[in-house]
Amino acid sequence: MSSIKSITKFDIFDSDIDVNILKLDNNKVSRQINSSWENTHSQKKGHLNKFHDWKTVELQILGQVDAKSKCDEAILKINCDWTNFYNQIKLNNIKKNKNEINFSTTYTLNKNLVSSEVTFSIDFLNKGKLVGESKRFSVFVDSRIKPDIDSSQFTWIFSEFDKDTENEIPAEYRALVQKEFNLRGHKPISFFSTPDSENKLGIHVNLSFPGLDENFFNDNEHIPESLIGLRDLLEAYYRSNAYMVQFTNLTFLIQALAQADRKKYVEEEISEDELENRVVEAINNKFDSGSIGTSMELVNYLSSLIFPKEKNEKRRVYDWWKYAQENQQLLIERFNLSFQTVFNPLKKLNLEEMIEDLMTIENSKNSDSGETIDS
Repeated sequence: MSSIKSITKFDIFDSDIDVNILKLDNNKVSRQINSSWENTHSQKKGHLNKFHDWKTVELQILGQVDAKSKCDEAILKINCDWTNFYNQIKLNNIKKNKNEINFSTTYTLNKNLVSSEVTFSIDFLNKGKLVGESKRFSVFVDSRIKPDIDSSQFTWIFSEFDKDTENEIPAEYRALVQKEFNLRGHKPISFFSTPDSENKLGIHVNLSFPGLDENFFNDNEHIPESLIGLRDLLEAYYRSNAYMVQFTNLTFLIQALAQADRKKYVEEEISEDELENRVVEAINNKFDSGSIGTSMELVNYLSSLIFPKEKNEKRRVYDWWKYAQENQQLLIERFNLSFQTVFNPLKKLNLEEMIEDLMTIENSKNSDSGETIDS
């Protein structure tokens, strides 16, 4: 691990993170694999995509922060935007000297839970206050470069919503889509089904909608470059709606919990600290049961997006429940913004380039008639 500087800025001390590879599928890695891993180590990158047919990898996580920070706790954050996987782990092994404080742990990553890029970072705390933030260490688990259209939380289904077609929408949704919402002069572009037994929310794309084709959602090289911007806009539309459906579904479940405890709090029989403990316990019990088509892991991940400034996971989950009781409108506003931090429209949508391409096409069409359009 590289050394850290003893400079503070806004009470945030310099810190560092290191990720070493220990085992693949419970087998100690060879010198050759370790050497390959080390090639990009200094760039805070690790390439598991060079090693084929692995299922699990055991990693050593090292954290380091300036001793002046008086750091007493370090939280490892593991995130994969490509599959919405998120986890937080407290680093328990602590070693101190006069210059720095070191933390370490081992972590086993299951390939089935992630895709493309997984990031590791560490928050360093002193009595709950943030005193250091490491850089991100990126681990590439396969050859995907961009977020796949499918993810661990969404399953994409391409079918035709019209009746008696070759690829008709699944039978359980036909009555709703074809009878109740088959309005004259209207044609839905999508439909979203609630999470299934594998915890996946269904995004149904209507191939009966004029112009839509499943091949349109392939990787960039499979469609004309001029259509990539349009494809990304459509993807943003589908994914944003899916996130709102997922959010609404979870909020309904969370809101209904701990109502008896809420009544006791209102009647001043218990303190808010006790209420928070009971609420979080109820939410954990509900979502850890595995019987409701979702998971506590998803709740924790989404809570970190809804309340990005709150570092305490328990407090985030409680705030979600509290907002659902008292301020649903603000909760909806937060979730709308939180989706955009995941999708990152500034990175994904180059509107200026799209407009320039459209203006070029329009000017080309009008040049034959001697007309031009100012861009």
